[in-house]
Amino acid sequence: MQSSQKVAFNTFVMYAKVLITVGVSLYSTRLILSELGTDDFGIFSLISGVVGMLAFLNISVTVAVQRYLAYTIGEKSRERYEEVYGAAIKIGMFLGLLLAVVIELLGIFFLDSLDFAPERTWAVHAVFHCMVVSTFFSVWAIPYEAAIVANEDIYVISLIYTVESLLKLAIAIYLIYTPYDKLVIYGVLLVLVYVSSNIFKKFYCNRYGCRPSAKSINRKTMKEMAKFSGWTSIEPLSVLFSVQGVAVLLNLFGGTVVNAAYGIANQVCGQMNYFSSSLLSAINPQIIKSEGMNNRERTIRLSRFACKLSFFLLSFFAVPLIMEMPFVLSIWLKDVPEYTVLFCRLILLSFVVSQLAYGLQGGVLAVGRIKYYQIVTGMVKVMSLPAAYFFLKAGFPLFVAIIMFVASETLNYFVRLYFAKKELGLQVKNFLFGVTLRLMLSLTIIVLVLYFVKGQFFFGFHRLLIVSALSSVLWFLMFKFLILDKTEYAQIRKALLDFIIRIMDRVR
Repeated sequence: MQSSQKVAFNTFVMYAKVLITVGVSLYSTRLILSELGTDDFGIFSLISGVVGMLAFLNISVTVAVQRYLAYTIGEKSRERYEEVYGAAIKIGMFLGLLLAVVIELLGIFFLDSLDFAPERTWAVHAVFHCMVVSTFFSVWAIPYEAAIVANEDIYVISLIYTVESLLKLAIAIYLIYTPYDKLVIYGVLLVLVYVSSNIFKKFYCNRYGCRPSAKSINRKTMKEMAKFSGWTSIEPLSVLFSVQGVAVLLNLFGGTVVNAAYGIANQVCGQMNYFSSSLLSAINPQIIKSEGMNNRERTIRLSRFACKLSFFLLSFFAVPLIMEMPFVLSIWLKDVPEYTVLFCRLILLSFVVSQLAYGLQGGVLAVGRIKYYQIVTGMVKVMSLPAAYFFLKAGFPLFVAIIMFVASETLNYFVRLYFAKKELGLQVKNFLFGVTLRLMLSLTIIVLVLYFVKGQFFFGFHRLLIVSALSSVLWFLMFKFLILDKTEYAQIRKALLDFIIRIMDRVR
């Protein structure tokens, strides 16, 4: 399969996977909340949330391993590939064990600080140990998932996570009928699902990929990858710090009701951001492989296209959702806390702004010189926190804290342009007129049209359908006639036609 066909196929597969998993996840959450009850669900959310705060380590190590594996594939060096793969397995095992031990030790103090009924002590401890086991296996499996993605076998990862989401739904349904402690059963079954899916990744790699020998493990490579992982951890850590920091500020200046609104907004918007970032994984391996082949022109071209694709995919859903947020939340929630609608809209806006140049990050990562890029982008994100505190202390309304997210993403747009020019040789003027202007013009036209149409109908499901349908049509038209240039459109059209022909041939 040619590279353009592979990108089209992988994008389609990821699109289907995300739609299924997000839909199933939202429905499963409703069932689980209903069966566990508010108290047990709160306990599980707290424990899994605290343990999950270490997810930034997973992200950084995964990015590093994917980058090095994809780069070696581009170099067409089997020996170097086995060397990187072997080092990644060692890093995954060591980091997994280290995290498990650290979490278990800290958990002694963490669990004692929680407020829960004494009779639930054993259940709380059981769930905590289950989360520790799942954390170990998720880190242990990083090199296997990274190898699958680097080789662009996206359909395998999509299948694994789709089955995983369906199994979670089955667990939620089982909770309706089980006579045993539902919190413990949920924790145990959930960890079994995570362990099984991660073991399958290893099985797939051993069966269809690579089995490194002991000789392929190189300490220099391990040190190099560990250093790269350390730098890539800065951005997700800064996001975690700023998001949780704003939650504390909102609690100090607004109370728990405002925290509820902020929590709901992060849940809704997190699914949208996950949608866009998941789809970008279909194109990032090609960007890195291009750099590995010393094809800088293709690296830049794919990075530019990634900006267009990620902005289009996120805005496709975000724009009508922003427009109809009050009605959407009224369907999902019985009581919508104050500020929830405004917080959702502003956080989604910050995500949309971030996509204007986010695709360039793949190019910078491909080059490998990421130290200062990560430091500066991370600092900009973190600076939104003291800025929010300053404005709130001065008496500004609470939503100014979320506006700081939008401001930081706007500033990071220019930071990404600077580093893309420095590391990749990106022509900034060409990018501004060829990418940013096209995207912003498309967004402006669609928002104005939808705002006018929205005013012609009454609040309700009928208006939601009309706005969503019209938005979809307008975005596809803009994507074809304004966002894409002639070369990009011709390549996508050819790739899609080739993909359809291949599917039809297989069906026959």
